[in-house]
Amino acid sequence: MLKTMNIKNFKQFILCVILFTPLYACAADNKIEVFTHKGKYSNYYHMAFTLNHSNFDFSKDEEKKLYSNYTTQNLKDAGGQFEIVIPIDKFPITSSNCKKNIIVRMPWSDSSNRSGISSKINLFNLLKEIKTRSKDKIDVVLELNPYVKTDNNAKHGVILTGCNVFFRHAKGAYINQTDKLQTH
Repeated sequence: MLKTMNIKNFKQFILCVILFTPLYACAADNKIEVFTHKGKYSNYYHMAFTLNHSNFDFSKDEEKKLYSNYTTQNLKDAGGQFEIVIPIDKFPITSSNCKKNIIVRMPWSDSSNRSGISSKINLFNLLKEIKTRSKDKIDVVLELNPYVKTDNNAKHGVILTGCNVFFRHAKGAYINQTDKLQTH
């Protein structure tokens, strides 16, 4: 009886995998939405993206030092600037010019912008936690500008024209939202 029950459970398990895996894959893929907001001179394109320990890595700075080895003081000295890379096969937006990685950059901020640099350092520390697996994942917002163009035939309506995107930022701070920014 126990053997029959195990085989029956195994068959049910396989059936569930066959039936529900495609739905899960479709649901995961459909999470990606490119948001478009009109700017003063052009449209801005950005998207939410989930980073986990297997879909990104830290890159190296100009002195070939891994950003993952940066301390809080290193980041303060660098104006909160750092980079990660996402393998092209793990990034949902097509880029015909990239062969290996999409470079995701956090832009520099003036040292007088302490709250802006703090927002960048907080994100950086969360990314380090993901790489050490003390945190599972984090949702970030990425700006696709300026290396983006619309393409009605593309899966998400846009394609990258370069291999760079940016963490969304405004006024020297990281912005973790997809809503249109208020200009005052």
